[in-house]
Amino acid sequence: MSHPNANVNADNGGAARTDKRIIWSVDEDSRLMSAWLKCSLDPVQGNDRRKEQYWNDVIDTYNLTTPSVRRRTLKQAKDRWHKINKLSDLFHNAYLKAQRIYTSSFNEEKWIAEAQRFYEADNSELKLGRFTLMDVWYLIRNEPKWKTYNDGLKDARKRKTSHQAADEVSDEAEDMDRDDNPRPPGQKATKKALFESKGKVAEANLADDEEMQFLKEAQANRMKVLEMQQKLSAERLESSRLSSCSKGTQRGQESRRKS
Repeated sequence: MSHPNANVNADNGGAARTDKRIIWSVDEDSRLMSAWLKCSLDPVQGNDRRKEQYWNDVIDTYNLTTPSVRRRTLKQAKDRWHKINKLSDLFHNAYLKAQRIYTSSFNEEKWIAEAQRFYEADNSELKLGRFTLMDVWYLIRNEPKWKTYNDGLKDARKRKTSHQAADEVSDEAEDMDRDDNPRPPGQKATKKALFESKGKVAEANLADDEEMQFLKEAQANRMKVLEMQQKLSAERLESSRLSSCSKGTQRGQESRRKS
Protein backbone atom coordinates (compact mmCIF):
# COMPACT_ATOMS: atom_id res chain seq x y z
CA MET A 1 0.00 0.00 0.00
CA SER A 2 1.42 3.38 -0.98
CA HIS A 3 2.01 6.11 1.54
CA PRO A 4 -0.93 8.55 1.69
CA ASN A 5 1.35 11.58 1.31
CA ALA A 6 2.99 10.35 -1.91
CA ASN A 7 2.16 12.73 -4.80
CA VAL A 8 3.79 14.62 -7.67
CA ASN A 9 5.67 16.82 -5.21
CA ALA A 10 7.40 13.84 -3.60
CA ASP A 11 11.17 13.85 -3.77
CA ASN A 12 12.41 11.37 -6.37
CA GLY A 13 16.11 12.08 -6.06
CA GLY A 14 18.11 9.74 -3.84
CA ALA A 15 17.27 8.04 -0.58
CA ALA A 16 15.47 9.98 2.11
CA ARG A 17 16.52 9.98 5.75
CA THR A 18 13.57 7.74 6.66
CA ASP A 19 11.60 5.01 4.92
CA LYS A 20 9.08 7.65 3.83
CA ARG A 21 9.68 10.23 1.15
CA ILE A 22 9.94 13.77 2.43
CA ILE A 23 7.59 15.98 0.45
CA TRP A 24 8.92 19.42 -0.42
CA SER A 25 6.89 22.17 1.23
CA VAL A 26 6.15 25.59 -0.26
CA ASP A 27 8.64 27.19 2.12
CA GLU A 28 11.34 24.64 1.26
CA ASP A 29 10.92 25.25 -2.48
CA SER A 30 11.33 28.99 -1.89
CA ARG A 31 14.39 28.53 0.32
CA LEU A 32 15.98 26.21 -2.22
CA MET A 33 15.56 28.79 -4.97
CA SER A 34 16.85 31.51 -2.62
CA ALA A 35 19.95 29.41 -1.94
CA TRP A 36 20.55 29.04 -5.68
CA LEU A 37 20.19 32.79 -6.21
CA LYS A 38 22.51 33.59 -3.32
CA CYS A 39 25.26 31.30 -4.60
CA SER A 40 24.77 32.40 -8.21
CA LEU A 41 25.17 36.07 -7.36
CA ASP A 42 28.10 35.62 -4.94
CA PRO A 43 30.75 38.12 -6.17
CA VAL A 44 33.47 36.66 -3.93
CA GLN A 45 33.37 33.03 -5.07
CA GLY A 46 32.46 33.83 -8.67
CA ASN A 47 33.83 31.48 -11.30
CA ASP A 48 36.50 30.02 -9.00
CA ARG A 49 34.11 27.18 -8.14
CA ARG A 50 33.70 23.98 -10.09
CA LYS A 51 30.12 22.87 -10.71
CA GLU A 52 30.35 20.23 -7.96
CA GLN A 53 31.49 22.83 -5.45
CA TYR A 54 28.81 25.25 -6.64
CA TRP A 55 25.99 22.80 -5.90
CA ASN A 56 27.64 21.82 -2.63
CA ASP A 57 27.43 25.49 -1.66
CA VAL A 58 23.75 25.60 -2.67
CA ILE A 59 22.79 22.57 -0.58
CA ASP A 60 24.90 23.77 2.37
CA THR A 61 23.10 27.13 2.25
CA TYR A 62 19.72 25.41 2.07
CA ASN A 63 20.41 22.91 4.87
CA LEU A 64 21.72 25.67 7.12
CA THR A 65 18.12 26.80 7.79
CA THR A 66 16.53 23.34 7.59
CA PRO A 67 15.72 21.01 10.53
CA SER A 68 18.04 18.00 10.56
CA VAL A 69 15.21 15.53 9.88
CA ARG A 70 14.30 17.40 6.67
CA ARG A 71 17.75 18.11 5.25
CA ARG A 72 18.42 17.02 1.68
CA THR A 73 21.25 15.45 -0.27
CA LEU A 74 22.95 17.23 -3.14
CA LYS A 75 21.18 15.05 -5.72
CA GLN A 76 17.78 15.63 -4.12
CA ALA A 77 18.32 19.39 -4.16
CA LYS A 78 19.53 19.44 -7.79
CA ASP A 79 16.64 17.29 -9.01
CA ARG A 80 14.07 19.39 -7.19
CA TRP A 81 15.62 22.69 -8.29
CA HIS A 82 15.63 21.73 -11.97
CA LYS A 83 11.97 20.69 -11.69
CA ILE A 84 10.70 23.87 -10.01
CA ASN A 85 12.89 25.99 -12.30
CA LYS A 86 11.37 24.41 -15.40
CA LEU A 87 7.79 24.84 -14.16
CA SER A 88 8.42 28.42 -13.03
CA ASP A 89 9.92 29.30 -16.41
CA LEU A 90 6.89 27.84 -18.22
CA PHE A 91 4.56 29.92 -16.06
CA HIS A 92 6.67 33.04 -16.57
CA ASN A 93 6.39 32.59 -20.34
CA ALA A 94 2.62 32.25 -19.96
CA TYR A 95 2.53 35.44 -17.87
CA LEU A 96 4.51 37.39 -20.48
CA LYS A 97 2.14 36.08 -23.15
CA ALA A 98 -0.85 37.35 -21.16
CA GLN A 99 0.77 40.78 -20.86
CA ARG A 100 1.44 40.93 -24.62
CA ILE A 101 -2.12 39.99 -25.55
CA TYR A 102 -4.05 41.93 -22.93
CA THR A 103 -2.34 45.31 -22.84
CA SER A 104 -5.27 47.49 -21.75
CA SER A 105 -7.84 47.35 -18.94
CA PHE A 106 -5.93 44.49 -17.34
CA ASN A 107 -4.22 44.46 -13.96
CA GLU A 108 -1.81 42.08 -12.25
CA GLU A 109 -4.59 39.84 -10.95
CA LYS A 110 -6.12 39.40 -14.41
CA TRP A 111 -2.74 38.78 -16.05
CA ILE A 112 -1.99 36.03 -13.55
CA ALA A 113 -5.41 34.47 -14.13
CA GLU A 114 -4.79 34.42 -17.89
CA ALA A 115 -1.26 33.12 -17.32
CA GLN A 116 -2.73 30.15 -15.43
CA ARG A 117 -4.97 29.44 -18.40
CA PHE A 118 -2.11 29.69 -20.93
CA TYR A 119 0.15 27.60 -18.66
CA GLU A 120 -2.25 24.67 -18.75
CA ALA A 121 -3.35 25.05 -22.39
CA ASP A 122 0.08 25.60 -23.94
CA ASN A 123 1.56 22.64 -22.05
CA SER A 124 -1.42 20.31 -22.25
CA GLU A 125 0.75 17.41 -23.44
CA LEU A 126 2.66 17.59 -20.14
CA LYS A 127 -0.56 17.42 -18.09
CA LEU A 128 0.82 19.91 -15.59
CA GLY A 129 -2.43 21.10 -14.08
CA ARG A 130 -2.52 24.39 -12.21
CA PHE A 131 0.73 26.20 -11.44
CA THR A 132 1.31 25.94 -7.68
CA LEU A 133 4.75 27.53 -7.26
CA MET A 134 3.61 31.14 -7.02
CA ASP A 135 5.88 31.91 -4.05
CA VAL A 136 8.90 30.73 -6.04
CA TRP A 137 7.82 32.71 -9.10
CA TYR A 138 7.33 35.91 -7.11
CA LEU A 139 10.85 35.41 -5.76
CA ILE A 140 12.58 35.09 -9.15
CA ARG A 141 10.32 36.81 -11.70
CA ASN A 142 12.37 40.04 -11.66
CA GLU A 143 15.81 38.46 -11.17
CA PRO A 144 17.98 39.09 -14.27
CA LYS A 145 20.24 36.19 -13.30
CA TRP A 146 17.35 33.70 -13.35
CA LYS A 147 15.88 35.02 -16.62
CA THR A 148 19.27 35.04 -18.37
CA TYR A 149 19.99 31.49 -17.22
CA ASN A 150 16.75 30.15 -18.71
CA ASP A 151 17.19 32.15 -21.91
CA GLY A 152 20.59 30.49 -22.25
CA LEU A 153 19.04 27.05 -21.83
CA LYS A 154 16.49 27.77 -24.57
CA ASP A 155 19.22 28.93 -26.96
CA ALA A 156 21.27 25.80 -26.22
CA ARG A 157 18.27 23.56 -26.95
CA LYS A 158 17.68 25.36 -30.26
CA ARG A 159 21.30 24.83 -31.29
CA LYS A 160 21.10 21.19 -30.24
CA THR A 161 17.94 20.65 -32.31
CA SER A 162 19.51 22.38 -35.32
CA HIS A 163 22.63 20.20 -35.14
CA GLN A 164 20.58 17.01 -34.85
CA ALA A 165 18.54 17.96 -37.93
CA ALA A 166 21.73 18.59 -39.92
CA ASP A 167 23.10 15.19 -38.88
CA GLU A 168 19.90 13.46 -40.02
CA VAL A 169 20.11 15.08 -43.48
CA SER A 170 23.76 14.04 -43.80
CA ASP A 171 22.98 10.45 -42.77
CA GLU A 172 20.14 10.24 -45.32
CA ALA A 173 22.52 11.37 -48.07
CA GLU A 174 24.97 8.63 -47.08
CA ASP A 175 22.18 6.04 -47.26
CA MET A 176 21.21 7.12 -50.80
CA ASP A 177 24.81 6.67 -52.01
CA ARG A 178 25.39 3.21 -50.50
CA ASP A 179 25.77 0.10 -52.71
CA ASP A 180 24.30 -3.37 -52.17
CA ASN A 181 26.75 -4.12 -49.37
CA PRO A 182 25.62 -2.34 -46.19
CA ARG A 183 28.15 0.13 -44.79
CA PRO A 184 28.93 0.53 -41.12
CA PRO A 185 27.26 3.55 -39.50
CA GLY A 186 28.84 6.88 -40.37
CA GLN A 187 30.70 8.96 -37.83
CA LYS A 188 27.83 11.37 -37.34
CA ALA A 189 25.29 8.58 -36.98
CA THR A 190 27.51 6.84 -34.43
CA LYS A 191 27.92 10.04 -32.43
CA LYS A 192 24.19 10.62 -32.55
CA ALA A 193 23.42 7.10 -31.32
CA LEU A 194 25.96 7.45 -28.54
CA PHE A 195 24.49 10.78 -27.47
CA GLU A 196 20.93 9.44 -27.44
CA SER A 197 21.97 6.38 -25.45
CA LYS A 198 23.15 8.59 -22.64
CA GLY A 199 19.61 9.93 -22.23
CA LYS A 200 18.84 11.95 -19.18
CA VAL A 201 22.37 11.72 -17.80
CA ALA A 202 23.79 13.59 -20.80
CA GLU A 203 21.02 16.17 -20.64
CA ALA A 204 21.62 16.78 -16.94
CA ASN A 205 25.37 17.17 -17.50
CA LEU A 206 24.68 19.61 -20.34
CA ALA A 207 22.46 21.70 -18.07
CA ASP A 208 25.15 21.75 -15.38
CA ASP A 209 27.87 22.73 -17.88
CA GLU A 210 25.69 25.48 -19.33
CA GLU A 211 24.95 26.76 -15.86
CA MET A 212 28.61 26.93 -14.86
CA GLN A 213 29.51 28.57 -18.19
CA PHE A 214 26.88 31.21 -17.53
CA LEU A 215 28.22 31.81 -14.03
CA LYS A 216 31.72 32.29 -15.44
CA GLU A 217 30.48 34.75 -18.07
CA ALA A 218 28.40 36.65 -15.52
CA GLN A 219 31.41 36.98 -13.19
CA ALA A 220 33.61 38.14 -16.07
CA ASN A 221 31.03 40.78 -17.02
CA ARG A 222 30.86 41.98 -13.41
CA MET A 223 34.64 42.33 -13.35
CA LYS A 224 34.59 44.34 -16.59
CA VAL A 225 31.94 46.68 -15.17
CA LEU A 226 33.96 47.09 -11.96
CA GLU A 227 37.14 47.87 -13.91
CA MET A 228 35.28 50.43 -16.02
CA GLN A 229 33.82 52.06 -12.91
CA GLN A 230 37.27 52.25 -11.32
CA LYS A 231 38.74 53.74 -14.50
CA LEU A 232 36.00 56.38 -14.72
CA SER A 233 36.44 57.22 -11.05
CA ALA A 234 40.18 57.69 -11.52
CA GLU A 235 39.60 59.90 -14.56
CA ARG A 236 37.13 62.06 -12.63
CA LEU A 237 39.60 62.46 -9.77
CA GLU A 238 42.39 63.44 -12.17
CA SER A 239 40.10 65.89 -13.96
CA SER A 240 39.08 67.42 -10.65
CA ARG A 241 42.73 67.74 -9.57
CA LEU A 242 43.74 69.43 -12.81
CA SER A 243 40.78 71.77 -12.58
CA SER A 244 41.74 72.75 -9.02
CA CYS A 245 45.34 73.37 -10.06
CA SER A 246 44.22 75.51 -12.99
CA LYS A 247 41.94 77.61 -10.81
CA GLY A 248 44.74 78.08 -8.24
CA THR A 249 47.12 79.25 -10.95
CA GLN A 250 44.57 81.74 -12.31
CA ARG A 251 43.93 83.18 -8.84
CA GLY A 252 47.69 83.58 -8.29
CA GLN A 253 48.12 85.43 -11.59
CA GLU A 254 45.20 87.75 -10.86
CA SER A 255 46.59 88.50 -7.41
CA ARG A 256 50.00 89.43 -8.84
CA ARG A 257 48.41 91.72 -11.46
CA LYS A 258 46.44 93.56 -8.80
CA SER A 259 49.51 94.07 -6.63
